[in-house]
Amino acid sequence: MSRSNLFTNPTYQTNTTGWSAAQNLNKRIINSQRSATTATITTSTAHGFLVGDSVTISGTNGNSVLHGTYTITAVPTSVTFRYTTATSGTITSAADTGTATVFGLAPSANTKTISNSQRSTTTALITTSASHGFVVGDVVTIAGTNGNTPLHGTYTITGVPSDTTFTYTTSTSGTITSAADTGTAVVATTSLALITSDHFVGSSSLEITKSAQANSGVITTDRVAITALSSYAVSGYVKVPSRQESGSFSIKAIWYNASTAGSIVSISDDTAISSTSSSGWKRVTAVFTAPATSTYANFAFIQSTAGTKAKTFLLDAVLLEESASVGDFFTNSNQAQENAKVKLALTPLPAPTFTGMKLQADISLNDFTFNTIDEYGVVWVVTDLGGWWQHPSSEIPDIQRGWGDGSYDVKGRYNARDITFEGVILTPDPSLLAAARDRLVAATNLVHSGAWLKTNEGTSTRASYVRLSGDVQIETVNARGRTEFSIGLRAADPIKYKWNTTDPVDGYSNVSITCRGTSTSQDGSEIIENEGNFPVSVYLTVTGPLSGPAVISNDTSEEFITITDTLRAATTKTINNRGLTDNLVTISTTTTHGLVAGDVVTISGLGSPYDGVATVLSIPTTSRFTYETVGSNVVYGSASGSVDYGPDVLEIDTYDRSVFLNGAYSGARSKLEVYNDWINLYPGNNTISFYDEGNTVNPTATLSVDYRSGWLS
Repeated sequence: MSRSNLFTNPTYQTNTTGWSAAQNLNKRIINSQRSATTATITTSTAHGFLVGDSVTISGTNGNSVLHGTYTITAVPTSVTFRYTTATSGTITSAADTGTATVFGLAPSANTKTISNSQRSTTTALITTSASHGFVVGDVVTIAGTNGNTPLHGTYTITGVPSDTTFTYTTSTSGTITSAADTGTAVVATTSLALITSDHFVGSSSLEITKSAQANSGVITTDRVAITALSSYAVSGYVKVPSRQESGSFSIKAIWYNASTAGSIVSISDDTAISSTSSSGWKRVTAVFTAPATSTYANFAFIQSTAGTKAKTFLLDAVLLEESASVGDFFTNSNQAQENAKVKLALTPLPAPTFTGMKLQADISLNDFTFNTIDEYGVVWVVTDLGGWWQHPSSEIPDIQRGWGDGSYDVKGRYNARDITFEGVILTPDPSLLAAARDRLVAATNLVHSGAWLKTNEGTSTRASYVRLSGDVQIETVNARGRTEFSIGLRAADPIKYKWNTTDPVDGYSNVSITCRGTSTSQDGSEIIENEGNFPVSVYLTVTGPLSGPAVISNDTSEEFITITDTLRAATTKTINNRGLTDNLVTISTTTTHGLVAGDVVTISGLGSPYDGVATVLSIPTTSRFTYETVGSNVVYGSASGSVDYGPDVLEIDTYDRSVFLNGAYSGARSKLEVYNDWINLYPGNNTISFYDEGNTVNPTATLSVDYRSGWLS
């Protein structure tokens, strides 16, 4: 048995040399014909194939002479391509069925030369000098046109009128007359990068940024010499980073009959597909038998299903073995290195402790930092934090069985977390002791209000909201001013939360999701990782417009919240009358305004004392509303101005199950269905979806999810 590392670095530090992006495009055939040795195939949709791609034809209506693997010689249109067959003859054009499959190397970007450009209002129409192969939904970057800078930038393709034209929508409007042009149109596909921030072994790994095609991944560009009919085991470690896209991974083997030139003999798929939905490294393996006529092979690691463009996954430690079974992973290390690794693996982990006199400022309470030396030269050291590392105490009811021994097994709960905060104050001079004690008292003055206790535990900062509990002991123990303290704290919520330092007030992380309607062109979901070991609540903010009913769901745990009512969009209405009587303003709009009492509106264009922000007091009619201001009486009459309001904002706190509409609690709960699951994030990856069942197009409502990972111990 032989074993080789497919990466060029013998210490398994992933290198991008010898790898390229991989694609597998399967297209349905609707027409086939042949003239002499030239076959012409028509697909049901734009195929995206390029001259030089290797295509495998199968399943046509009896035209078996067209079957096999060939090199594409021409792409006349976006739905046709040509290749040369080994035999000659005429096959009349006819409706057909079958499959055309291309699997091979794809460039990191598809660049086309622009030959003509124009725009009507906000719709740009670009013509390329050759067939572009772009499809609706591709993200294209336009540059270098003849002075038409309003067309430059990155856009989403909205239409493909022909194989050499496409359209997109610009942010500005205006007419640009059709004219010959130069420039480039670039559509990104799968791309690769070497990263050092995460790896399975060594110091780096390969980061694959996916396209929207199925089977996005990575393939070896250098063919590996193999022996026909021999068995080959291939393995590698893959990882889905936090907030990326989970899915099934598989391995493909592409068999060739030559080292560089020649054609594909066949393509083998592994039968066991590994699925990964967590953030840890997982091994993907496959065993192949080389075809009888093959002499070289490429191997590809891919995510099998179509995914989201620009999502990533990682690959490391790829191995190829001439074997009928997958062996263990090992590194090329000497005996001393192996012994050191075994010894390290058998060494117990030390108990978590703070750095103490290392003074790394790794703990704070009420924004006062400990394990540090302050600006007066006073040393603050935390020596222990009792109750911080283990589970909080539990409360489990004991309900005795009435007719037998023992009790019923019932669900309990965790109590508040009791913490003993202990440490030492060392002053350079006894005269500084009084001020130091005052600073400690101020930091622990947590009876009428609480504060965050934060600890830096290496990989993350974790925090709990605490108040005073139990005795406070502060005692000076020697003449130099050494002072020891022991302070009881209590966290009513026993969960320790990951603190995001980019949000210094609340420590939340945030994910924004654009709503999906009944149209499937928008995904409407994101993966959110709870890095901890305990479920946590979330704070949801929905910004209209929303047709409703709409559903927010955690697809992973099958929990959901249903919004039964509509949410309004940002709206501007024209004012045509106004009046002021006893500090009460009456406003009339040209159309139904849609306001309700309590709405906050902005009045403009009427002048003093009307203009500004106001709260709607009452709704006399569907085109009138009132609010209060201070000013002289004015007879109700015609006027010109505008009123702006919205969009509606619905806030849902799943921790205390409170709901707010536009900042107000009253009436907000009625926007939700009576029975809801009040979504949580569970340890690992959670797929959060946002869906407006009443919207038949692409909605613009957004869901903002504020969350913090949580640990119990």
